[in-house]
Amino acid sequence: MKAQPHSEGQDARPAFLAAGIDTVFNLDVLRHTHESKADNPLVSHLRAIRDENKPLVHEFIPILFVQYVKALNRHRGAIFSQGSQTQPGAVLEHIRQSAMNFFTLLLALVADGSGGQHEKSAWQTRLALLRTVDQENLFSQKQAGSRVTMNGILELVLSGLNDGWKGKRASCFYYYYQSELLTSRLVEEHLECIAVSIQCLSTITRNDYDLILPILPRILPRILQV
Repeated sequence: MKAQPHSEGQDARPAFLAAGIDTVFNLDVLRHTHESKADNPLVSHLRAIRDENKPLVHEFIPILFVQYVKALNRHRGAIFSQGSQTQPGAVLEHIRQSAMNFFTLLLALVADGSGGQHEKSAWQTRLALLRTVDQENLFSQKQAGSRVTMNGILELVLSGLNDGWKGKRASCFYYYYQSELLTSRLVEEHLECIAVSIQCLSTITRNDYDLILPILPRILPRILQV
C-alpha cells in the first residue's frame, strides 16, 4: 500500500504537540516564569517566528494559552504554596494573575505594529484568547495590569469600527471599476473583521461589564452605523 505521509503527519500532530507542551510548560519553567520579571523566553522565540510566519504564530497562540492555564492548575500546589499564598483564595488569585500576565505577553505578539492589528487573523486570535479568559474566569478587577490590557483591546475595537479599515474601504472604491469581484472580497473581509471585533467586545463585557461603561458613549454610535 502506498504511504500517505501527509495524513500520517496530521495524525501524529496532537502527540507531538502534547509532548512539546509538557516540555515547554514543565514545573521548573512555570516556577521560573512566575518568579522572574524578565521577558518570557518562549514569547521571545515566538516573536522571532512571527516575523517569518505570522499565520503559524496566530494559530498556536490560543493553544499555548489554554495549555499554560492547564499547566498552572496542574502544578498549583508546587508553584503557589508558600507564605501568604496558602491563605483561602490566594492561590486562585495568583493563578489568575499569572495567567493574565501570560495573556498580555501573547496579546502583544498578535500584531507586529505595521498595521496588522486589524487583520482578520489578528482579531480571531484575540477572540480565542478572550474566550479562554472568560471560560476559565481569569480576569479580576484586582488586576490593574489586566485592566490596562483589556482597555487596550477596547480601544482597538473602537479604532476598527472607526478608522481601522478605511484603507480597505478606499481600496474597494479604487478597484470598483476594474474588478467587481475584488470589491466584493474586500467588503466581505471588512465586515468579517468588524463581526469578530464585536465578539471580542461582547466577551470582555461578559468578563466585567464595568470595563466598557467608560467607552459606551463612544462605541454605541459606531456599532449602530455598522
